[in-house]
This record gives sequence, structure tokens and C-alpha cells, in this order.
Amino acid sequence: MLRRTPVLIALVLVAACSSPATTTTTAPTTTVATTTTTRAATTTTSSSSTATTTTPPVGYSNLNGMPVYDEDLLDRRVLMVKIDNSLPAQPQSGIEIADAMTEILVEDRTTRFIALFHYSDSEYVGPIRSLRPADLQIATALSATMVNTGAQPWITSMAFARNIPRVTFFDSIMYRIDERNLPHNVYGSTLGFRDFADDRGFPDVGPTPWLPFGEWPLPPEPAMSVTLTWVQGFNEVEWRFNSATQRYERWVRGDYQEWVDEEGEGGRIDADVLVVIAARSYIAHPPSGVEGSAVPAVDSVGSGKAWVFSRGRVWEGTWQRDNEREPFQLFDESGHAATVPPGKLWVSLLPNELVEYE
Repeated sequence: MLRRTPVLIALVLVAACSSPATTTTTAPTTTVATTTTTRAATTTTSSSSTATTTTPPVGYSNLNGMPVYDEDLLDRRVLMVKIDNSLPAQPQSGIEIADAMTEILVEDRTTRFIALFHYSDSEYVGPIRSLRPADLQIATALSATMVNTGAQPWITSMAFARNIPRVTFFDSIMYRIDERNLPHNVYGSTLGFRDFADDRGFPDVGPTPWLPFGEWPLPPEPAMSVTLTWVQGFNEVEWRFNSATQRYERWVRGDYQEWVDEEGEGGRIDADVLVVIAARSYIAHPPSGVEGSAVPAVDSVGSGKAWVFSRGRVWEGTWQRDNEREPFQLFDESGHAATVPPGKLWVSLLPNELVEYE
């Protein structure tokens, strides 16, 4: 069955190089966080006995609902690494290890990723790019430390006003590689970012819940293929369900999109769970009299349509939250609370309602 929801919101794109605006549009601070890592319970066998003991988890990640077996990892900070997704930046590195991923629209009708590292780390992650207003909404909700190359001064001021810790290219923790052209060649290690954050005394606390993870009754509606249209006629992403791996694989321009590690080995970008939030789109402007260019942004405080895809099925309903620090609440058509299944997570903050599945 094919579902297509008509566009309710027109997105106006303003290039990052446009002249500074004289008005200021401000949306409530929003937060989106994620973490994904699948860990099986460890087993130990006594040398004096044939009995096998299963080690229980110490808790479950608030980013993706998955079990965590090390308390030190469960309680530590989330790193939000901004990742380039333009053609010269592909394939990206480190995103296959991230506990969760978020995707937002930026200028030039393209998207960027936010790789969320909670109990996992990548020694090679990139290409790292600059900060946008929508990132601040995610960081606030997760009490996260942001990692990006830099930002326009007026956006940096927004981060300072929210007391959001940041690691940037100017902190000499990142480096450029020769194999990529500017500005798509900045890389780093989350281990180095964590050491820097510790040295600077940045808060080191675990994330609060931002999605209602729990048991997920299998919906009857199939969704073997999911198509998200970020900008109609220009940017379309397809997620195809692989029955063998039980994961959705990302396809763009008729081919699957890949990641690559530092040694040149790679694979397909995939996820166990896709969460799509239809968020209000707007154009963020620098304050009057302040230099800078306007950029697309989304606001995920309020309410709207939502979709959850997993195991080749789809749940469709609505989301709601009253402020940026509250978790998303999901409701079915009868108004009953709904949940998200634990798993490797990909959250799309879609600036419209152009979602198709079959």
C-alpha cells in the first residue's frame, strides 16, 4: 500500500551566503538526541562448572533504548558531532558507530547529519561541519556537548546564551585530511573530544529520555520501502527494509549510501528504527543590525505528525511536547500513548509531511 501525505508547510530556503536580514525570527529551543548501539548480554562460564551465567545490563540508554553493560558509559555525556552530507563529503566516517543519528535540512536543499555518541566512540569521524540553530534545540534536550567546526557569530551567541558546551576546529582537536577538498575534510576522534571536554570541565552527565522507548506491538501496516522528500523535486531519500538484516538501508539517487572507515573499509548506512517527526519549518535570521545570513531551521516544540518504522512495519500518529527539555510524546489516532522500539536509531526532523511507504 502506498501512502503519501500532502505538503502542509511551504519551506523557504535561503542560501547561507545571502545578505543579512533585518528581522529576527526566533523559535523555541528544541532538542533531539539519539544513541544507537546493539550489545548482546555477555556470558561467562566458570572453570569449575559447566553453568553459564548471563550478565544483566546496568541500565538502558535514553538515546535508543538499548541495554548498556558499563555504568561509567551509561552516565557519561553525549557528544553531538555535526556531519556533512553534501556529495563531496560522501561517504562519511564514524556514523556507523554512533548510538543514534539525526538529520536536518540546511541550505542548498541538502541535509546534514548529527552523530550522537553516548556509550560508543569512534576514533575517526567526519567530515565535521558547522553549527546551525536547529542543533541547539537538540543539544539542550540531551545536555550534550556539541562538536562542530564553527558557526556564524550570531549562532555562536545563541549557543553561549544556552550554556551549551562546544568543541570546535579552533580548539586544535580536529584535523584536515589530504584526501578531501575544503571544506569537506575535517575529521577527529570522539575520544579526543571527550578528553578535551574533561580538561575544560564541561558537564559530564548522561542524557535524559527524549523518546518513549518500550515494547512495540507490531503494527499491521507494512513498510518495506520508506521515502522522505526533504525538498520536493530536489532531495529525496529512500530507506529499504532488508529482511536478512532486519534493518532499513539508506538509498539516494538510485543507489545505497555508504560509510567508510579510516582504512577504507565500508558498508551501507542502515538503522533498526526510523523515527520521522514532521516539524515546523522557519527561516532563522540574525538579530537586527547583526551581520550574518539567514538559514533554514525547524522547531520541534509543539505538535505534529509522526511515523515510526521498524521490522518492515509502520506506526503512524502524532507527536507533542510543550518545551525543548521535555521528551517527545507519541499518540495514536485514538489519543493513546505510543512507544518507540529500542534499536539502532535514525531520527529525521522533516520540514514537511512528505512521507511515502509501501
